[in-house]
Amino acid sequence: MRIPTLMALTLAGLAGLGLIIDKVASAATPPEIPDVVGEWKGTSETVVFGSSPHHPDSAASADKARLREVEFTMTVEGQEGRRFWGKNSSAVTSQPFAAVFSSSHVFGYGANASGFYHFRSHGPDRLELCYTQPGTHPSGAIVASCVMFTRTQS
Repeated sequence: MRIPTLMALTLAGLAGLGLIIDKVASAATPPEIPDVVGEWKGTSETVVFGSSPHHPDSAASADKARLREVEFTMTVEGQEGRRFWGKNSSAVTSQPFAAVFSSSHVFGYGANASGFYHFRSHGPDRLELCYTQPGTHPSGAIVASCVMFTRTQS
């Protein structure tokens, strides 16, 4: 096969691949924005260095990891479009949060006064929340946690 013919076939193949990718990308529309208003419950899987609001321990070392499981209730009090807000509560304390779904309507991001939330919708009644708190919080604690929430009330 001659080089110009091979180049022409390669360019035609790449052009065809580009058309396929364009067609798939334009056909991919995000799902509807999930309605997340209501009460959600779940148990965290957490790693903590030090003492934090939901994971208190006055004797906790900032140099030694503690593995914790804590029951949480997330109450989403309001939602407008992709934006939502509420409070996250454990047996120890409650903290307000603000969040928003990304343009995919699957992933969301938010914060409270201590750290950052990362959400993922797993259907109408399941929502995964992962939380990170850097050691820059006044408590000095470092926290990484994920909770698979199930909606208990709408």
